[in-house]
Amino acid sequence: RDADVRLDVLDLAGRRVARLVDGMVPAGQRRFTWDGRDERGTEASPGLYMVRASTPDESVSLRIVRLR
Repeated sequence: RDADVRLDVLDLAGRRVARLVDGMVPAGQRRFTWDGRDERGTEASPGLYMVRASTPDESVSLRIVRLR
C-alpha cells in the first residue's frame, strides 16, 4: 500500500548522515541508492552505517558498509 516513508542513512552514533526519502511512496517494491554523500554534499568516510526506513506504523533498520 502507499505509505508516508522516511529513509535515512545514520552513523553508528545515530546521527543522520543523509535523508534519501521523505514523503509518500507508492505501493510496491522500490530501490533507493545512496551516493555516499552527506547532506552537505561531502563524501562520507568509509565504514559502517545504518539505514532506517520508517513509516507511521513501523521502523526497520539494517547495517551497510561503505567501502570507499
